[in-house]
Amino acid sequence: GEVLSPCGSIRLSAFLDETRRRDERFDVRYLLLPELERYGADVIVWQRVALPTVNQIETLSGLAAASGARLIYDLDDNLLDVANHGEADAYVGRVAAVKASLALADEVWVSTRRLAERIATLSKGAVRVLPNALDPDLWRTSIPKERAGRRSGPFRMLYMGTRTHDQDFKILEMSLEQLNRQHPGNFELTMIGVCAEDLAAHRWLNSLSPPAHIGASYPAFVHWFSQLQGFDLGLAPLLAGPFNDCKSSIKVLDYAALGIPTLASDVDAYRDDLLIEGHNVFRVENSSDAWVARISALMSAPDLLAEVERNSRCLVGRDRFLVAVEDREKRIIEQFDSRDGRTAATQRATNSSSGTVF
Repeated sequence: GEVLSPCGSIRLSAFLDETRRRDERFDVRYLLLPELERYGADVIVWQRVALPTVNQIETLSGLAAASGARLIYDLDDNLLDVANHGEADAYVGRVAAVKASLALADEVWVSTRRLAERIATLSKGAVRVLPNALDPDLWRTSIPKERAGRRSGPFRMLYMGTRTHDQDFKILEMSLEQLNRQHPGNFELTMIGVCAEDLAAHRWLNSLSPPAHIGASYPAFVHWFSQLQGFDLGLAPLLAGPFNDCKSSIKVLDYAALGIPTLASDVDAYRDDLLIEGHNVFRVENSSDAWVARISALMSAPDLLAEVERNSRCLVGRDRFLVAVEDREKRIIEQFDSRDGRTAATQRATNSSSGTVF
């Protein structure tokens, strides 16, 4: 389209642009496939189904073979198992391109260990787990703000996500209807995206849509989203399954950047090593009774909410982002050096003006 895909912004451009700013040896270009023939790329990175057909993957293979470019493929979702997912129709016919990408790449980057295990047998090259990290300049989290404290009024919750979570929302819907019978008028949920189907009217539900001008622009969405304030808790319900189990816990990062703690389903996607129950995240079993009990308890625990939110701030910010930038930079340099079997030290000493190109 007219902008980078949201996944491209989250997984690639933020890190590559920061690398370009930090190191003048790196010349980063964003190109269409036909343009590669006219530009001598040293390393080529592509993602998901940016090249949606096997023919395009074969074209890329030929271009790389002719120029000696190394190939890195980034995959942040289990697109091999989308049968029961909300975006299944969008990926019909593209799974073959994903498999061809995995078979071609010299190295594959993924967002989670579980996804790495799923694709390990399909990948020709090494599979590297490079977790998500938020760009602090985009999210304005270089110096996370202190939580202002519990204000008066209803307990305010937030649920944000792509319009592919209809089934996940149903867990929440039943729970909040039950909670409303126990605490009528004491809470409200603001929901952004999430459901593709029309929602039933609920007195506790406020459905909020981003302005039309945002379109598919992730930076524009973040600029709008990061200005929302006054929430007490972010919600992340998620059903277990082959696709969801390989997902990352980026929603915890999004909420942390906004200055609110997360209550997430106790499923694989939210069991990352960095996430510690009751310390920087809350987890809950996927049953209506469990969600009702946990939300009800948190509604009367402002000090605990503040502590978990404060701890979750360590998951975002400039320090964590720069670690992620350096991890990717090292991977790129290693691929660049491996083109001719040269070591990084030899390459830098003999040809310091050469750049790494995307």
